Amino acid sequence: MQSVLTPLFEMNALKVNGLLTKMTQENSMFRIHAAAGTVGFYMRHIAETQIMLSKMFFGTATNLPYGKPLTLRVANDDGRAYDLAETQQLMQTGNELLLNVIKTLPEADWHQPKTTVFGEKTPFQGIAMIMNHNAHHCGQIELTIKKGA
Repeated sequence: MQSVLTPLFEMNALKVNGLLTKMTQENSMFRIHAAAGTVGFYMRHIAETQIMLSKMFFGTATNLPYGKPLTLRVANDDGRAYDLAETQQLMQTGNELLLNVIKTLPEADWHQPKTTVFGEKTPFQGIAMIMNHNAHHCGQIELTIKKGA
């Protein structure tokens, strides 16, 4: 499983981190339209989600340094500015947690169902959910950086 998932996750992280390096304080406040989230919100959301899903699917002990997630289960982005350095650190933490899990989880455990808020899911499905989620929001971020204001 490691030999398949490691390069897939690394490619996913490369895309996310590439967009993270394109973020500035100015474009982090861009929206594609008034009802959409900001670039900064979506990037923080990816980072928080990686950490929270890593905890849910793999039992990692890392918590968010500010406690409760700011971007999960909210109806919309309230327009706050997120600290870019903090978002970068959260993203690095999430990437490290997930790469460590991918490289160390025993083969037999990848297909063992766990009870999650999404129902019974395996760790393999969890990694797939994370990468799909990241890719979805990367598209939103990239479009917003290019076309938003």
